[in-house]
Amino acid sequence: MNSQWRISILLLMLLVSLADGAMGGQDTAQAAGVVLPMEQSRPAGLGQRYVRWLVVAPSQPETLFALTSDGRVWRSADRGDRWTHLHTVDPKVTAFTLGIDYQPPFTLYLGTDQGVFRSNDSGVRFVLVNTRPARAISVAPGDAAELWAGDTTVWRSRDGGASWGEASNDMVAAQQIGSPIVIVPPQSNPFLVVGLARSGARYLWRSSGNGFWKTLPTPLTWDRTQVEALGLAWDNGNRTLYTGDVGGRLYQSTNVTDADERAVRWTIAHDFGAGYQVVPLAVGQAPSLYVTLRHSTDNQLMRGTQVGGVWRWQPLRLPLAPATPTMRTMPRQPRDDIFVNTTGGLWRITGATGRVVSLVREQSDVLQLAITPDGQRVAYIVDTQPTEWTLGLELRVADAATGETTRVTPLQPDTPPSRLTTEEWVNARNAVSPIEQKFREGSLAWSPDGQQLAFLSFHDGVSSDLYLYDARDGAISRLSDGPSHAYQIRWSPDGRHIFYTAASAFDTKAPYEIPVGAWVAAADGSGNQRLYEVGPQSAGETFVGWIDAKTVLVYTSPLRCNYVHLRTVNIETGVVRMVLADEFSSVAYDPRVGGALIGAWSSLRCTPALAPGVYLWPRSGAEITQLAATEYSVSVDPAQPGWLIMSDNVQRVSPTGELSPGGAMPEVTCQYRFGHDALAWTSSPGAAANPYAPGLWVTPFGEAPRRIHDQVARMFLWSTDGTTLYFVGENGVDLYRAAAPDFRPVRLGTTPPVRSLHRQGASTAFQGCG
Repeated sequence: MNSQWRISILLLMLLVSLADGAMGGQDTAQAAGVVLPMEQSRPAGLGQRYVRWLVVAPSQPETLFALTSDGRVWRSADRGDRWTHLHTVDPKVTAFTLGIDYQPPFTLYLGTDQGVFRSNDSGVRFVLVNTRPARAISVAPGDAAELWAGDTTVWRSRDGGASWGEASNDMVAAQQIGSPIVIVPPQSNPFLVVGLARSGARYLWRSSGNGFWKTLPTPLTWDRTQVEALGLAWDNGNRTLYTGDVGGRLYQSTNVTDADERAVRWTIAHDFGAGYQVVPLAVGQAPSLYVTLRHSTDNQLMRGTQVGGVWRWQPLRLPLAPATPTMRTMPRQPRDDIFVNTTGGLWRITGATGRVVSLVREQSDVLQLAITPDGQRVAYIVDTQPTEWTLGLELRVADAATGETTRVTPLQPDTPPSRLTTEEWVNARNAVSPIEQKFREGSLAWSPDGQQLAFLSFHDGVSSDLYLYDARDGAISRLSDGPSHAYQIRWSPDGRHIFYTAASAFDTKAPYEIPVGAWVAAADGSGNQRLYEVGPQSAGETFVGWIDAKTVLVYTSPLRCNYVHLRTVNIETGVVRMVLADEFSSVAYDPRVGGALIGAWSSLRCTPALAPGVYLWPRSGAEITQLAATEYSVSVDPAQPGWLIMSDNVQRVSPTGELSPGGAMPEVTCQYRFGHDALAWTSSPGAAANPYAPGLWVTPFGEAPRRIHDQVARMFLWSTDGTTLYFVGENGVDLYRAAAPDFRPVRLGTTPPVRSLHRQGASTAFQGCG
């Protein structure tokens, strides 16, 4: 055994010697590196967790702060050898990035999908300072109040994040910032480099800090696979910028500050091998380069140092989070902006301050609105000639901050009605019908990233067709071409497809259309296809929701019945799966669950396969089960995944079907809407056996009703987070806001008579009584 053991040792030494020789002979463009043996690396692996962001305290380079993918903030005082858990982000918030200022005690900034948070105690507690989403944050050297941030573009703040201005001149808009914003401390103005990811393409941009940008060359072998973050790290001492790749390569540029941006060159600093995504995070003491290695089975946090031109890498341990961590709840997201459609144009209620400002002056009727998810743009249709039935509709887009308006296109040919034949006039009315849809959604829809607007028009044809407006360059493309009229447009969650239905005509005496098909169009203009044939019994096909990016949930409205044929349709294969073939009364689909609640009432008169009651379809592919035998209205719960069912009381339904009481449901004589753990409703005078005084009421779940206003609100809606109620006074011109927990109304201001209220990220109008 001794001789065998010695032979094994000699063989091992020979293999190590050969490996060292192979490394020494590598091309200089692929610098050699030393990684600790895998058996030493495995205990330090993070599993499915990974370090999403890491910053180095500028005046204490041995001090690190890290953000992990599970929403936890950590601190290390010894270059990453040991870590202390500081903070756990609220699970409702997705945290993307950390930023740090340059003077202790350090101020940390946390960029999330719900805004920018600040910690003045080195990461223990965070408070919200602005609702602008941020995927990257950097603090300017020498000025702790100047922040740079990125989401779909680049923004700058000069007041510590309280307010922001766009700083992306000459920059092509992207789907998201894909890397840190690196601020290089020079002798004079800040010099910035930012990486962006758009549809798999990568860009690097450089600026002198004035908001104007120029593109930089990128590594020639840069992989184009779509990633969450590219990673950029700046070594100020060696004036070197690092970036990474999906193919396991770490790149470096030593002349990224060259006056001629075209001269910037990249080399491969180290190759970790296939299967790794390399995300450089920061440069610290020694200097040390901190890198996240993403892998399908085990992620790593690595610290690299160069010894004699050779990279040596050490995996760093990061402890598991406590089994029962103490959650430090972050403040709820402030109210989003509310948009008000009036007889004199559009107004905006600023969610942060409640200030009411005039956005766009319009003397003509505004028929439809659609607001981007980030609230930065408002698309609307204006009727410039309301006395003419086939003329005057025009699409416009306004900047929500400045009110600057772009006239996109007329939505019909410029042909006077007097010159139309009877057949042409009828056809024009059918084309206009789905476009104008006064105060209802259907003809305008922003893409999930807010960069493209799908809209209906027949300005260069005889039918209502699907078009696409690109807000980045103003281009308009046509995605469908009649002869039927498109209506009911819905973007897929990934922004790649648009579902729409088509009809040959619209019945003016009843809310029925004569359907001819359901279609899906590719947003890149590569074509559209018909999903399925519409049966002769259908008087309309209704979109319910996206099950996933490739599957829609729809149902059919027969002419004399309620609803039938609730089914899923795969937009790529056309495969149809029936959820419920026979008649039902209502359906509420919750995309957070992937399932629906279905109501069946005793009034069903055609093919009621279900006994009256409420039924749960928990997810695609599952069977329907009955939850209750009582007739209920069904609704999605805005507060948490699941649903609400309503009759004489309210009950919550969990995703798995458990019922829990939510409180009494008053007899509503006008309207009601659910917020976050509260119900708003109106009581009108003169209703028989009405025990409630006229006015606007709020019933927090589990509490008694409160009358918060002594007049019947004409219309009202909840903020996106459901904690604040906006409403219009009975006179139709006074705007109010009532916030949880006391819901004390505050009069915000007066506008011209209000036609509808709209919420950020929505196209649906919220109207009310009267």
